[in-house]
Amino acid sequence: MSEHLSAHLKIQRPVSEVFDFVRRPEHHTDFDASGMVGRAVTPGPIRNVGDVFTMEMTYTDAAGRETRYRTDNHVTAFEPGRLVEWAVAPAGGELLGWRWRYAFHADGDAATVVTETYDWAGTSEQNRRDYGVPAFKKADLEASLALLQLALVAAHGDQPRLEGD
Repeated sequence: MSEHLSAHLKIQRPVSEVFDFVRRPEHHTDFDASGMVGRAVTPGPIRNVGDVFTMEMTYTDAAGRETRYRTDNHVTAFEPGRLVEWAVAPAGGELLGWRWRYAFHADGDAATVVTETYDWAGTSEQNRRDYGVPAFKKADLEASLALLQLALVAAHGDQPRLEGD
């Protein structure tokens, strides 16, 4: 059985704009279809492997009870304009074993194919049980990419642009 899921979407925005948006944790709540991702505690663009950004999160169980917590997200791959990936840990804790990866491929000058990957291959059996891993389905990734497309239009309108560092 595969231990990762991927989804792809062609977005009618230049790769530089899409990459720039995703590398900013303060935008992650804008394209999170799970409803779990909250405010970026450490906003500002991801710049390098080894960067760590902290996010506020909310988990709602089947009975509707909410648990609020923070995650430290350790950047494990970064190629400007091409790739950003991070591994998740509870704030101040050890890595849990799953990673989120976004790959960006230009499709001409004005379009980008974005691939989102959820990879849990490094997750221990204990963490799989404790956190219900895999916790997402391909449809969840597809919904997040659709939200990314909408968030880019909401943030930038019809005119592509980059944010300042």
